[in-house]
Amino acid sequence: MKKNIKKQVKIFSFIVLLAIFIMLCLFYKSITADIYYQLAEYNAKNGNYKTAYEYLDKAIQFDKKEKYYVKASEFLLELPQSVNVQKELFEFQQSDRVNVYTSKINKELYNIYYRTIKGLEKNYIHNATYQGKILRWNNEKETIKIFFGSNVDRGVPAYYPKEILSAFKQWANLLNLKYSITEAYEEAHIKFIFSDDLISAKDKKLVNYGLTIHNIEEDILNDVVVKLIVSYKKKYLTKIQLYNVALHEIGHALGIAGHSLNKKDVMYPITQDIKRSKYTGRLKRRKLRFSQRDINTIKLLYRIHPDISNIADNSNESKLAYSQIILGNKQVILKNKLKEAKNYIDMAPKSPASWMFAGNIATDNGMFHEALQHYDKALSLSCTKFDKSNLLYNIAFVHFKLLNYDQAINYLNKSIAANPNTLHSKELLAYIYLKQNNPVSSEKHYKELIRKKPSNIDYSYNLATLYVHNFKLIKAAQVTKELLVHNPGAKSNPKVKTLITLVYLFMLII
Repeated sequence: MKKNIKKQVKIFSFIVLLAIFIMLCLFYKSITADIYYQLAEYNAKNGNYKTAYEYLDKAIQFDKKEKYYVKASEFLLELPQSVNVQKELFEFQQSDRVNVYTSKINKELYNIYYRTIKGLEKNYIHNATYQGKILRWNNEKETIKIFFGSNVDRGVPAYYPKEILSAFKQWANLLNLKYSITEAYEEAHIKFIFSDDLISAKDKKLVNYGLTIHNIEEDILNDVVVKLIVSYKKKYLTKIQLYNVALHEIGHALGIAGHSLNKKDVMYPITQDIKRSKYTGRLKRRKLRFSQRDINTIKLLYRIHPDISNIADNSNESKLAYSQIILGNKQVILKNKLKEAKNYIDMAPKSPASWMFAGNIATDNGMFHEALQHYDKALSLSCTKFDKSNLLYNIAFVHFKLLNYDQAINYLNKSIAANPNTLHSKELLAYIYLKQNNPVSSEKHYKELIRKKPSNIDYSYNLATLYVHNFKLIKAAQVTKELLVHNPGAKSNPKVKTLITLVYLFMLII
């Protein structure tokens, strides 16, 4: 009986202590939030709305009281409309919260939208995005360097680079783009390469005269490679043909990642450069000219803050618009992209590019089973090793997202066999081995990747993390230190900061 009483007393004491602890936690959260709120009020009275908003944001993290949100709305409307502030206003509008400032926030967003698109209303900006994001160059801080290669080395007529430069100038004039020509391939932002491996469909009537590849790493646009066909049916492209292909591909290189659905636009996916002469009645080629929609789209693109660019994010910029204010929310972006994908398939059902694009849209939006169907169709139509390698990687990535690791590994090995130089396939393979707790295979692939690209943060971070998990802290420190030698800026990366903290002592030793 006494044992039961003691047991009950212990349980009761525990419950009381737990209740006191919970009350203290709640009191602490409440009092801390209120202190931040008072600091916000004080700064607002002195006109320091930026600091006031920062304190309110901290208050909301501790306690989500309605009055905090109301004040936050008030202070946001007082701040200069930087991209960060625009983003906060947009997220408020998309939430279910309603307060006395809601109508003012809606009006402010409405003003930003119409101020940005004023004079550029006829456009296809929704089709210009890269995976739903705005991609473009930041030309204010950096001159865009372009590379044309050597005529002798590339084996092309002298008019090839001249016609490409002529086409580039047309776009540059629209944007007042600062650019220069460089002979150094590695330092170029946009690289024009002449190639004969662009006829990628089994249907030889579908000729891909040009291909633009954006090299992106952690939302940084490193460079763009524009591959242009050297010849077709053993004949060089004419000056007009080359100019038209280049004009279209340069639009992609400057940020129009998708296509227009209007045949009158330069960025329509199938060139419309054949015209019947009104004098002789013969069909002949003509130089493409920008439509007003082309002009409006590229100008609008450069009025929007980029999600992906050559310069690290600068969200304090107030002259530019936050992308989703112009593009709409994710549902609107998806709707437009699905419409674009369907149009590609309807126009060119035998083109692997059409089905690959549809697969990419499905993957980006978590529609994985549809993505696999589209990629399989593209694979059945493709005939080049380069395209097959990319498609096999895409299929592997979908299986990875579905947690089908064994199938993903199988497709990645096929992708690497098709193109031994593919780094993204090797990277995903290394990461899957890491997830599968296969340190030997993962280490092997990460070491190979680091040898080829020692400045890459993800390669070194993942290998160092693997070593940390296996208590090999000296090796983790060595990898981290080597990364900082090749990429000193990596020390400001949040992931690398955490890693440095973990292996700091060992880094001092070595």
